[in-house]
Amino acid sequence: MFHHFEKLREPANRVKLRSIVQNSSVEELVEIVRNSICKPDAVQILDDLFQTFSDSDNVCQLKRHKLVESTINNLEKAKISAGQANAIINRIIFDFPKYSKEHLVKLVDFCIANIHCDDNELHSWKDLLPVLLETLENEKYVIYADTQVSGSEYKSLIVKAICNCQWDVNLLPSMAKMFGDMTLNKVDRNQLIQNLCSTLPRLSLDRVPSFVYQALKLCKDCDNQKLLTGLSKYFHFYYSKATSPDDKNTSLEDIGLLNIKEIQDIESTVLYHIYQAAQLNHENMRDFIRLLKHVSYASEYMLQPFMLAVLMSVSSIYEDQIFEALKMAVVNSNLEKEKRQSSAWLRQLLPSSCDIIRIIRQVIDSSNKDRHLVLKGLTSLAFMLMSVDQKLKGNTTTAVWCTGSEIIREVVKKRHETVPTVLQELINKIVAGGTTTMHYTDCLKYMCHELSIIVLDHQAWIMTLLERLLLLPNIIANQVLYAIFPLMHVSYNIRENLLLTLRKALYRKGISQRQIAVTGFLEMLKYSRMHSLANFRLSQRYNPAEHTISSSSRSMLTQVTLEYNSQREKSIMRLGCDKTLCHEILDILKKSFTYEFQVRLHLYEGLHDTVRKNLEITEILLDMLLSHFNLYFNTDDNILPPVKFELCTDIHGMEVVLQEPIAQLIFTLQKIYINTIPRTSDTFEKLHGILESLCRRMAATDLEHFNLEHGTDLLHGDFSKSQINLKHVGMAIEVYEALIAFQIGKWSRENEENLHKINDLFKGYTRLTDFIKMQSTKMKKVDSSNARKNRDVNNTTRKIVKSNSIKLPNTVMDLDVISQSLTLLYSESSNQPGIVLRENRNFCRYILHTSEQLVQRARSYITNLSHMRNHRYISTYIEVGRLLCKYFVLNLNNALANDEQVTILALQCFKDISSSVCTLLPSELSRFLNAILQTKNDSVAVDVNSQLEDIIFSLKPSLIASLVEETDDNERKKIPFLLLQIVEQFAYKINFETYNPEKILKCTKKMLQTENIPSPVVPAVVQFCLNLDERAREYGETLNEICLELCEKVGSIDGTEIASNELYKVIREDTVLQIYNVLNSHIKEKLNNACWLLMRLKAEDTISRASGTIDDVWNNNRRQKERNLCKELSHVAQVLHTLANMSVKPGPCTDVTFKNLQYLYHLLGNLTKYFYTKSNDQNAVLQAVKFIQVVQLAGKPLKSAFYNLVTYVEENQNKLHSSKCDSYAQRNKILKETKVIPRVVYEIEQFNKEILLLGKRTGIPLENYMKHSVTRDFRIKNPQLVEALEKMDVSLLTASSNRECAKNAENENGNVNVNDESKNCSDVDAPLLRKRFRIEED
Repeated sequence: MFHHFEKLREPANRVKLRSIVQNSSVEELVEIVRNSICKPDAVQILDDLFQTFSDSDNVCQLKRHKLVESTINNLEKAKISAGQANAIINRIIFDFPKYSKEHLVKLVDFCIANIHCDDNELHSWKDLLPVLLETLENEKYVIYADTQVSGSEYKSLIVKAICNCQWDVNLLPSMAKMFGDMTLNKVDRNQLIQNLCSTLPRLSLDRVPSFVYQALKLCKDCDNQKLLTGLSKYFHFYYSKATSPDDKNTSLEDIGLLNIKEIQDIESTVLYHIYQAAQLNHENMRDFIRLLKHVSYASEYMLQPFMLAVLMSVSSIYEDQIFEALKMAVVNSNLEKEKRQSSAWLRQLLPSSCDIIRIIRQVIDSSNKDRHLVLKGLTSLAFMLMSVDQKLKGNTTTAVWCTGSEIIREVVKKRHETVPTVLQELINKIVAGGTTTMHYTDCLKYMCHELSIIVLDHQAWIMTLLERLLLLPNIIANQVLYAIFPLMHVSYNIRENLLLTLRKALYRKGISQRQIAVTGFLEMLKYSRMHSLANFRLSQRYNPAEHTISSSSRSMLTQVTLEYNSQREKSIMRLGCDKTLCHEILDILKKSFTYEFQVRLHLYEGLHDTVRKNLEITEILLDMLLSHFNLYFNTDDNILPPVKFELCTDIHGMEVVLQEPIAQLIFTLQKIYINTIPRTSDTFEKLHGILESLCRRMAATDLEHFNLEHGTDLLHGDFSKSQINLKHVGMAIEVYEALIAFQIGKWSRENEENLHKINDLFKGYTRLTDFIKMQSTKMKKVDSSNARKNRDVNNTTRKIVKSNSIKLPNTVMDLDVISQSLTLLYSESSNQPGIVLRENRNFCRYILHTSEQLVQRARSYITNLSHMRNHRYISTYIEVGRLLCKYFVLNLNNALANDEQVTILALQCFKDISSSVCTLLPSELSRFLNAILQTKNDSVAVDVNSQLEDIIFSLKPSLIASLVEETDDNERKKIPFLLLQIVEQFAYKINFETYNPEKILKCTKKMLQTENIPSPVVPAVVQFCLNLDERAREYGETLNEICLELCEKVGSIDGTEIASNELYKVIREDTVLQIYNVLNSHIKEKLNNACWLLMRLKAEDTISRASGTIDDVWNNNRRQKERNLCKELSHVAQVLHTLANMSVKPGPCTDVTFKNLQYLYHLLGNLTKYFYTKSNDQNAVLQAVKFIQVVQLAGKPLKSAFYNLVTYVEENQNKLHSSKCDSYAQRNKILKETKVIPRVVYEIEQFNKEILLLGKRTGIPLENYMKHSVTRDFRIKNPQLVEALEKMDVSLLTASSNRECAKNAENENGNVNVNDESKNCSDVDAPLLRKRFRIEED
């Protein structure tokens, strides 16, 4: 038969061929196809065969149908190329328009059957079904399951049938390809995508890229969030299995088969397909990015590793939208972390805060060289986060900056190829400047320190930064210097350029540039020993050829060279020529002695740290300083004062300018003497003699030696002379402080008894400070020309005017001296001189007052110091806190008995130190607590919570005692405030997630039950207790109990009697308004937390709707959040009802209540909208979460309380006074009321409207729980009406009632809306009316 068919294929034999084919059986035709299907001209053979069939003959149609099915079956078994198979399939498809409807349906059934049992790789049905369904879609009706349906309905039914049937998961790519070739409506497409994505977890890794490629084409015109969500879960599962082989869920087949590298390669291919789809401008990616704006409150969705990698891959296409969404996600993640810490209620409902940096590490680790787009996106994201402004709430801005910095560190650490790009951008940002650049310089410092060899390969950017160094602000330039110093040890070019830049800065005009130069040279001396200073030599004899390190050196060679140079430089040190090199650098710094006061001061302040780090330059440096100091030192012991103060000042016009910070120079000399200088050197003897001479002669100096007397008035007379004298006195005061510091340091170091020297110096200090204080307050008569015209001629009152031009100079001491002083004065092992000095209360107050100044000054720069200096400074900072706690805070009663003023200063200092540690240095908190508690006992708990509990309960007795102490001393009244603030700071650092709060809550509740607490302290106590209750308990009762007891105390507006246990003794008549305001403030915070949870619920609902992956766990979790939100809002509504019902004095406090009511009803309206979007007549979500209870509370009792409060406030308004001032105040009050109250009314009406819409959608009569508002233009004054009616005759009352009924009827015909109750004549309230438009309740 086949040979006969071959002979008749010629065009001339077409009629014979048609006759033979029509007379042949199906089996014969199938044999022809089977024999020819593997031939090169198989397509032409099939074409010739199919052309012989008649389109009108049913028998031919049936033969062709069976032949097509047989051809497809043979095609799947034959070993032919994919191209030839596709050509055959396309030839079959070509004739589909000629097929009858019945045969097309049979072919559809045939394809569906093949899907069930498909065991080959051809999958011809993926090409056939789209065309078959497209052809049948145009039919008016099709028989399906013995039912007549339209063509489009038939297509939808077939699609659903395919999705619901069981098929091999490996067919998923082919299924996606098939459906991608179909034209589907939106509903069918979304359902299809959801079904395909639900099958994704069972798909093998190697088939995922092909599926993603086809699936992206399938959903190119719709949202692809379902696909991306499914892929995110898929890769998370496989990464988890690969990194956790001990997981119980890992099957035996997976052991040894899960390779991280393979997973990463598959993921990279998927990301490539997604990027290509985004480049083709598919609508699906734009829809997904638009969705991100609405889910930022559920930040963990965007911050999944795969999702983040996807966003970074396409960030170059949708940069602004993606980075803005990610910025909000990072911001909200930090805010949510803070809210979890401050609210136990939110802590139980919100998921654990995601570790952004850990996720970034995962993305970077998975990003091989093929993912350069991901790394580029991460870098751009980091710089965007570091560039956010400072308008964010709380510490969120700093947290976002730190996140950006951490991302940069992780990127450059893991992927060195990104260093050039990051380095260039960092330097551009630093040079551009801005409000703050510390996070940029921190990243630069990390790169220069950890990746110095790689940075040197791109040192051209460092050179650019050095060229612009002198144009930067002083603070930024110093940060840059600290950052690039590590490069000087490994790069000759950078070293030389930096040295030249610093020299140029030192010789240039301008204080800031010279200070930058001083900082740079001091850092060189600080971090380089004498044996390595050959690298810094500036002489012309220096031979650059000896240094093999150059800008063109490679990394490995550089490392070897470094080791060689290190050994060579040690040998140079042994040759003894390095002192000359030190002199060269110090000679440069000598130039600073000829510059401005600020430059010299900057030099002196940094010298001690330099010497401390490099002891080898001590004697050289001291020789330089002493030679300069001798210019201002009178060597003759008979001359007083010993310092030539006249040389330290100069007159520029009418202004006296300081030239030499002589006190800071002396302080630096004594500090070097105490801490660093060898005791056997000649310099030691020389410096010791000078310092002792200064102490002896300054102690003997009196006012007359400054040409002053006790009664001298420096505010009158020769102005320039007075100013010179004041400057000299100020410098002398500072010199006294420097010398006192010297004697204290000498005493603590050498155990010498310097009591009389300290006392003598302090007496001299006191003489001068008393003189300054006397000059600061003068009696002046108000007799200026303008005042003389307007004043009363009979008024000769003299006013005390405090001059702002005369102030005590800032202290020159530092915290090291304070630490030594506290130890000497208050240590139990103090010798007799220490005890005697302690009895000098003025000296003790001076030490504590100086300590307070230094502690407050430290907050401004405690985080701006260089790393090494910062570490030492913080250690001293903590040590001062430990001493204050030991000698004063934990020994408060004895300290107060000894000296009250000193103790209060100590408490203030300790409060400031603990505040800085808790806020600015949280990483040092455990160390700080450990230092404090070691003063109490030797066994210190390791857990921070236990440490905090110990210190809080150590302070408890003192706090309780100070709260009930009766005193008229204003200074002593500060003690309970200070102690409460200290306890509060430590209590807020407790991690209540792992801590049982009952003990500490019982302690705080006891404070509320304490009688006779002073009124000014009560608000702080109540606020602290409420905040702690909020942090520790989900639904604390303290707030409601205080409200009820407060309402009982002041009475209710509606006359309701409230019974309470009278537990809280702090509630008194003089504290009512204060507590009322605290309660309102706390309620606002609760509403903020409820609003946050509602916004998160909306975000989660958006995610679940878009992704379509809703399971029972998700539903139960979300339902729990909704139920808890309704419960919290019910609780807040009850408390607000009680507050609104209190008959407190109207004013600002009631305005805050109105604002909280507005906030609550606005929140309830949004919650109602949320339930409206989720509910329908079959599924009323609100019933399962007790939302009706919220509606009941807010719809009737709270509404009535609000309107009663409005009436109460208006009835208690002050009448207009005759004075102009009072009329203005009254007008402002009325204007304010016209804004606050209508806003509440508006939110109530909006809530009513949303409730009606929700009730209509769900079929639940929610309006029955609401009181309906009506509009009236008058209000009935009930008390006056009752009183008038009692005086009227009953007959007159009846007649009046009838007349009133008629009047009401006329008003209704005139379109005047009245209360429904006015329609009943027996219930008429009128005749006393107050004409006014308002909204009231039925």
